[in-house]
Amino acid sequence: MTIRNIADVALRIYGVTLLFSALATIPNIGLFSIAASPDFPQTAVRVQQVTYILNVVLYAGVGAFLLRDPSPIVQRFIPEGPPLKIAITAKGLTMLALTLLGLWEVIGGLITLAPALYGFVFKPEFLDQTSRWEFMWERQRDAVVRGAVEMVLGGVLSAARDKLIERLRVSGRAGVP
Repeated sequence: MTIRNIADVALRIYGVTLLFSALATIPNIGLFSIAASPDFPQTAVRVQQVTYILNVVLYAGVGAFLLRDPSPIVQRFIPEGPPLKIAITAKGLTMLALTLLGLWEVIGGLITLAPALYGFVFKPEFLDQTSRWEFMWERQRDAVVRGAVEMVLGGVLSAARDKLIERLRVSGRAGVP
């Protein structure tokens, strides 16, 4: 195993994070158009929707490219070096990276949800006329949806890492001990 093998795996994992970011943004496109009040300028709504859509397309495109074949980037920017003296396979390294990425996404989802949960549990006093559920949904719906999507994707990634490794066709070649 060389540093290029590790860089290849790292770029693939980064591609997965970009795809997850794109997936987590998709629900907000619809939510923003639903949430816009009649008093809100429709031009601003359209601009925001286009921004969300471009964000999804860009992240998904770059993520898919990195997930599919990061070797041109690795070949260009990572110098060839001697084999590393580690006893791990590319499959084992990918499994470790996907597990860490799943944990990263779950923690990111919790961090995103934290303000909404805080507002739900300790509802500010000046909002006595609204229910907790209404307050959370009206004020924090983007955070709730994004956080929930991140947590689900992180859990699925950690749980389904073996199948993902098969789909990525990561070989089990052993590293140099």
